[in-house]
Amino acid sequence: MKRYAWLAAVVMICLCFACLVFWRDTDAPMAPAVSVDRKGQISAWFVEGFDEDYYSLRELTEMAEREAAEYNARIPGKKVAVKVEKVEMLPDDSGRIRVNYRYDSWESYTDFNGQGFFYGTVEEAAAAGYSADAVLESVADGRLWAEGWLSLSAGGGTAARPGDDMLWEGERLSLPAGSRVIITDVKADIYCPGEVTHISGDASVNEDGSIDTSKAEGTVCILMK
Repeated sequence: MKRYAWLAAVVMICLCFACLVFWRDTDAPMAPAVSVDRKGQISAWFVEGFDEDYYSLRELTEMAEREAAEYNARIPGKKVAVKVEKVEMLPDDSGRIRVNYRYDSWESYTDFNGQGFFYGTVEEAAAAGYSADAVLESVADGRLWAEGWLSLSAGGGTAARPGDDMLWEGERLSLPAGSRVIITDVKADIYCPGEVTHISGDASVNEDGSIDTSKAEGTVCILMK
């Protein structure tokens, strides 16, 4: 009897693991997406049309892995900065393919893909020479903040009423020390490592809390607590 109980337990564990794997696969993004964790490591999903007349899934996987290996080989200390996690067809019969990469930092993401991406504190962004040319919108109440919010010496940007040309006087966007920001020209759903408080006007908030930058023109700024 004990032997059968042990076997049943093993079967249940296998079933739970299978369900977990299935949930993870089906939960993967169906559109281009970038996810940033608190340490600045990035997972990215690229979704593209796929013509099997030119490539097989195996050949595309090998090509992606080879490009990542060649990039890593140029980094001192044999550091794995870029890793191909998975290459697969989308399950919606659209003929599209999804390639999932893992990057050790936003610098590696930017260098490997040739796309602009910064993640760090507001202080680090200012020190790196980033400027705040975009107007920010509060995700809580829609209040707009004029250009200059990244100018720490000026205490942030001045608030403006939505639709008004005149700025409110005396109000400043309060930026607690260590506030984090993403500055990017990537067109995708951006999953942030903290609560988003303000975004550029061209970006929007998805139902799952990610930030949609696909319709934005130019650089998008995402401010977090």
